[in-house]
Amino acid sequence: MANEYRKFNLTPGQQAPVHGATGVSIPGGIVWYGEEGTFPGDISSEAMTQDEIDYYGWIITQADRTEAAKNVFEGSILWDISYAQGDTYIDNNVTDMASAREFLKKLLRATVAHLKMNRLIK
Repeated sequence: MANEYRKFNLTPGQQAPVHGATGVSIPGGIVWYGEEGTFPGDISSEAMTQDEIDYYGWIITQADRTEAAKNVFEGSILWDISYAQGDTYIDNNVTDMASAREFLKKLLRATVAHLKMNRLIK
């Protein structure tokens, strides 16, 4: 049998299934992942949609996305900078079209990392 994702809700006094319960909540329930047909019948559950499975995948990879974004920022001018320092950096370093282009590339990388980390883009 194949593995499946289900979401379940517990009523007072019920225990989460020992095998397969992830402890991760999504809207509408708690995620369970295990062999099809082995989910306990005494707990109300339903199969998860692909969107819910994707959302669960997004939740559990948060640490990886955070680390990837940190790797983009770390060592850059944006790592530990105030607004005033940013203004000074631009005034001193963006002096012609080539330096403006280079700065915009850095800004784009930082922006994309932020947007990906927050699931605003794929």
